[in-house]
Amino acid sequence: MRRLAAVVAITLLATLGACSGSDSSSGGSGSDGTATAPGSDKAVEVLDPCKILSVGQIGPVLGGNATLKEAPGGGCSFDQEDDPRAPSVGFFAIPGADGGGFESTKAGLTVDGKIVDVAGVGDGAWLAVGKAGGDNLQGQGVVSVGGTIVNIALTQGNGLDEAKVKSMMESLISLVGTIG
Repeated sequence: MRRLAAVVAITLLATLGACSGSDSSSGGSGSDGTATAPGSDKAVEVLDPCKILSVGQIGPVLGGNATLKEAPGGGCSFDQEDDPRAPSVGFFAIPGADGGGFESTKAGLTVDGKIVDVAGVGDGAWLAVGKAGGDNLQGQGVVSVGGTIVNIALTQGNGLDEAKVKSMMESLISLVGTIG
């Protein structure tokens, strides 16, 4: 169930971040790590945390050995195989839109927590901790770095308290903030 929640969260983030269709204002991506920002003809490099961050960096934040898995439709997840209830994190990166792409990510909040801005990370960052259709607290956040918006979804089924989930999210956001 928790793995399904991670895939759903990543898929939702992907859907919110990348509109499909033939309209040139929706943007697009190439296989070379570049994408067209919405409303632009210029290709921009999208920083991909799935290719830059390692299991050695993410595992300690999650509290165990992590494995990297690509997610359907883009993005990835770092999971812990030894306990399906253990914390897992998903990342999905999109090109930043000129004039409001970062701020508009707040409209896609999927947890019932309060959005808190995280100062001094990348070009901007926020996080929220709350429930997302279950009894356990989950984390959601976004970091804008180098023209890329990285969505982060932390899921867990171990009953971690709000302070622990928030601390994990802050660590993940800080890691992403250093990839630019």
